[in-house]
Parts: sequence; C-alpha cells; structure tokens
Amino acid sequence: MTLEEHYRISFYQPVRQLGDEEHIWLTQHAENGKFYVRKELTDYNRAVYERLQQLDSSWFPHICEIAEEDGKLIVIEEYISGQTLEEYMDQSQTLTMAQTLSVMLDICQALKLLHEQTPPVIHRDIKPSNIILSVDGLWKVIDFNTARYYDASAQRDTTFLGTLEYAAPEQFGDIQTDVRTDIYAMGAMMNYLLTGRNHKKYLYEGPAGNIILKCTRFDPKLRYQSIGEFLQDLRRLPEAEKYVAQDEHIANKAESEGLIRKGKGTGMYRKKSSYYTATQRKEEKKNKHSWTFWLPPGFRTLKLWKMCVGGLFYALALYISITLEVTGSDGSSMTGTALLANRIGCWLLFFVLVLFWFNYGGVHRILPFVRKLQIGWKILGYVVWTCVIFMVIMTCVVLLSS
Repeated sequence: MTLEEHYRISFYQPVRQLGDEEHIWLTQHAENGKFYVRKELTDYNRAVYERLQQLDSSWFPHICEIAEEDGKLIVIEEYISGQTLEEYMDQSQTLTMAQTLSVMLDICQALKLLHEQTPPVIHRDIKPSNIILSVDGLWKVIDFNTARYYDASAQRDTTFLGTLEYAAPEQFGDIQTDVRTDIYAMGAMMNYLLTGRNHKKYLYEGPAGNIILKCTRFDPKLRYQSIGEFLQDLRRLPEAEKYVAQDEHIANKAESEGLIRKGKGTGMYRKKSSYYTATQRKEEKKNKHSWTFWLPPGFRTLKLWKMCVGGLFYALALYISITLEVTGSDGSSMTGTALLANRIGCWLLFFVLVLFWFNYGGVHRILPFVRKLQIGWKILGYVVWTCVIFMVIMTCVVLLSS
C-alpha cells in the first residue's frame, strides 16, 4: 500500500462489523459523514474490482478505494441501505411471477454488463443474499469476492467457490466456469423465488418452468449460451409485457435527454428503474421507515384505513379483556390475582393469535406446516398452532390463578 492509498483509506473510520463476517465493516468517512463498506479479502481478484471501479454502474456498489497490504485486498465500496432478496423471501415465502420478473430482469441487465466485458467477468455466486433492493428502486448485485475473469486458455478453475443450492456443476468439477455458470444460478434462483424450494427437488411448471429447466441443465452446452438469450425468453412471458414497455419508454426518453452514453450499455445514468413495481415502492418506503416492520399488524404499512381498523380491533380486544368477568368452579365470581390473570390471559390470547395469523416478523417461515406451499398443510398448520398458542396461554393463566 502506498502512502497516498494509506492516507485516503484512513478517512474511513470503522463503525461496526457487518453480520458475522469479521472481514467486513461498516465505516464512516471522516469528512463527508457518508457510510461505506470496508472489506479485507485474502482470496481475491484485484483486476475484477478495478474493472468494477471503472464501470461505476448503478447495478453494483460503487468502488471507492482499492489497495493491497500484507497479502490482503482492502476494498472500500458504497454502502447500499436496503433489503436483500433473502430477507424479503424470509417474510414473503414466495413471490408472484410479476415480482420475480422485476428481480430477474434487473439482474439480467447487471450480468449482461459483466459478461460483455473483455474478457467476461463471471460473478459465480448469484443468490438471494447477494441481491439487494436499493432505495432508488433497483435490484443490485453485491459481493464480488468470488468473481473472476473468464480465461479462454484455462481448462478449469483454480478454486471451487459458490453456494451449493445455486452453484453450477462445473464449479465443483473439471471444467472452467463461464457466463453459463451465472445463467445456471439465475435459473436456480428464479425457481426458488417462485416456489420457495430448490429446483432439484421441485421445479416450477409452465413456460417459466421450461426457462428454469434450460438454465439449470447439467451440461452447459444445453443451457442458454448468453444472458441475452435468457433475457429474450423472459421478456416473452405474458407477465413481462409491462416491464418491456416501460423499459423501452424510459430508455428512449433517457437517450433523447442524453442520459445514456451510446454503445456503453452500462445503465449507469438511469434515472429510475425500468421495473419499478408497486412491490418495490412498498419496499423502498419500508427501507426508509424500517421501524415499521416491528409494528403490530394493521400499523406496519402506515396506511390510515388499516391503522383505524387495527386500532378499533385492539381497543375492542382490550375492552373485552378488562371487563371480563370469570366465575370459579363453585359458581362464585373471581377476584384479585385470579381475575387479573384471566384478563391478562384474554388480552394475550387476542394479541398473540393476531401476530401469528398475520405472519408477524415472518414467523411462518420457521414454523412447521404453515411454511408449506400446499394449502392443505397451511390450513392444518393454522389449526395446530392456534391450538398450541391457546393451550400455552391458558395453562399459564391456570397456574397464575391457582
């Protein structure tokens, strides 16, 4: 690391560790006060990060500083405040076709830019946790720690990296990864978004299922040979028509205003996402007011009519609870601690059941039965867990009353 590099990097002061990764930190610039991410990588490809820095595309985090020290690559990049696709799936379980396409079409644009480089840049770890929805409405690709340039002279990769559920067979075999490796991951991810399941265990049906199947063929020669081919078939799906129309309209307008540099195709001057759906607008609002995620059902969207309905329901439940009269086994009315325990138990029963029924905090994702896709299992799950909640609360009430 040169003195100049050391001086520039010294402006980025550590704030806290991000996640469980010891080598990734949230930092704050000492002068402008903005937040950035600092990574210290031991297994890296500096040329890839330098290329990303040159591209400076809106599809990826902006790379601010790159330096090497003691066998490590230090990267300072833009901090993107938003929700990852994995976090979104934890709450939603599955996406509609329209929601899925809004993600896939954005990521296709990002990969198209990478694959058009000379030589092509292969990400090699496309998965929901590496896709993030920024506040400008774009689904962006992050984490290029495993990315590499395609080497036409190489027979195989020097290291086997990737995530098992989304990694193509060649990432663990005897041939080199190429653009078709990222296409495989895109197909696997698309199936997961639509079904919540691994494509090897359950494949989505219909025209979209055929696209997924072609993406995830074992033999790379049987897959789409470029992101462009994959993108064409996605745009032929009926649900994609409105996104294609929006994309053409915005692209034409941007070009007429001189916002797109002809021939570059980076999309870095894009004012607004072409696939900015209502769901993404909702997520942007959620990201700006992240505290709303922890509000009780009825208040999380901050919509007036929902808050009124929710408020009335909670007020009614509270009124019923505090006016509750309970008689004992001998017919006499309960008083004192026993009555208080029953009233509190009544309120908790109302409140906890509402939290469960409306999937507060994405709790359905971790509970048996209700996390199933089949409607029969879901109904059984609702019945079973409603009974469990009722029995637990009533048991506590009986113990406190005795």
